[in-house]
Amino acid sequence: MSLTTDVISRNYQSTLQLVETLLRRDFRQRGYDSEISAELDDLCLSVIGHEPVVLLIQQIPFEPSVYQ
Repeated sequence: MSLTTDVISRNYQSTLQLVETLLRRDFRQRGYDSEISAELDDLCLSVIGHEPVVLLIQQIPFEPSVYQ
């Protein structure tokens, strides 16, 4: 693995971990129940390291009323 590839890989992993942390904090602050938290756990386990961050975000359950 080249130095450039290694740096990109580490940055990618760091970004995914940051997104996961922010999503978990947001879910807790909004008072989502443990069932959704469990779904997020499964999602993060299946996605991190394998898919772009956008796909992770797109799969999060969206409640429009929460954002109005």
